[in-house]
Amino acid sequence: MMESLKMGSYGAYVWSSFALTLLALLIMAVAARSASKHELKAALRRVHVNATNSSTSNASDDGALS
Repeated sequence: MMESLKMGSYGAYVWSSFALTLLALLIMAVAARSASKHELKAALRRVHVNATNSSTSNASDDGALS
C-alpha cells in the first residue's frame, strides 16, 4: 500500500502538485463566492435606490400636474 502512495521516487512531486492544485481550487471557489455575494449586495442596493428614486419622481410629478 505505501509503495503505491510513494509512486516510486515521484511521490513527493505528485502529492505536492495535487495539494497545491487543490489549494488553488479552494482559493478560487472562496474568491468566487465572495465576489458573488458582493455583486448581489450591489445589485440589491441599485434596485433599492432606483425604487426610491422612482417613487420620489412620481410624487414630484403628481405635484407638478396639480
